[in-house]
Amino acid sequence: IMSEYKNLKGKKVKFLTSDLSGAEAEGQLFYSDTDNDFKSVVASAAWSAGANLITISADLAGAGSTSAGLAFGGTPASGVTAATAEYNGTGWIVGGNMGTARRSLGGGGTQTAGLAIGGYVSGDDAIAIVEEYNGTSWAEQNDIPAGSWKPGMIGIQTAAVSVGGKVVTPEASTNITLEYDGTNWTSGGNLGTARYSATGAGTQTAGLAAGGFIVPNGYSAAVENYDGSSWTTGTSLNTARGSGSNQLGGTVNTSVLVYGGTNPASGKTESWDGTSWTEIADMATSTQRFAGASTNNSNGFAAGGGPTSPASKSATEEFHVTINTITGAAWASGGNINTARYALGKVGESETSTVIFGGYPPA
Repeated sequence: IMSEYKNLKGKKVKFLTSDLSGAEAEGQLFYSDTDNDFKSVVASAAWSAGANLITISADLAGAGSTSAGLAFGGTPASGVTAATAEYNGTGWIVGGNMGTARRSLGGGGTQTAGLAIGGYVSGDDAIAIVEEYNGTSWAEQNDIPAGSWKPGMIGIQTAAVSVGGKVVTPEASTNITLEYDGTNWTSGGNLGTARYSATGAGTQTAGLAAGGFIVPNGYSAAVENYDGSSWTTGTSLNTARGSGSNQLGGTVNTSVLVYGGTNPASGKTESWDGTSWTEIADMATSTQRFAGASTNNSNGFAAGGGPTSPASKSATEEFHVTINTITGAAWASGGNINTARYALGKVGESETSTVIFGGYPPA
């Protein structure tokens, strides 16, 4: 079987003492020395319900992971909020309020080292206020040089990139890239395509911006890659969208999720493996303007948001890829019965002790 598999698939069957794990191993056939059997790896991806947010809200920012998430800012029933909520994978608890209430802000980092950038306060243009979260409270930092709302976000609290964004008066999307070292902001290379509400992923020197909204052209599927100084064109998404998982799309730019968003409200989820975008499991509810974060293309969460604008909700959904190692199995030829027929009866459950009877002759 090993030589036949190599001829068919162009690769050898691995001989292992322990099971393979990880989504990258899906479809791999190997021989288990421990179980004396051939095995294969199967991955299944799905969204499931998480605990509801404490307060119904949309246009909020997210950070962290499915087991240590953060949601902050947004628009509850009226006005804007400074509220922060922390997620442990089971439920949400109240965190420290931001110093400035706002919505449509950029956010990223982790639950204990979060970052809030810019945003919008009703009646005002985009603001430039930056705050950092330490797991308990927020502290204001140096303003971002160019105020914007709905910027994409790449990186962590001490090495972040603000990508594009929107100015309100006059309404326009921007191509501005700004880098943050935990204290100061400096200019980076401009995006090739100005946009806001893009999904940001990766690091300050290996980043990715996917999708977003272009004024006045509409939603985009364009993807660009950042090397720390300039942007280059990447492989486009399958579905153009904005206002989706735009707060944090992953911690590496070769393992990214883009999910939800507007065009109109979408539940589509796309996975990037460094080579191509693949549409996988849809969200249970098409959602936009939510707090979203993921660390790679195997997990993520979406909290709040709304299926339509300006409606909002409190629901949380979690995305997980589950890896199962299963024993390989196959049918093999046995002895033919003496008389060909169908719809026959059978007694016995054993492969070596069974009686068949009756039935219809061949048509």
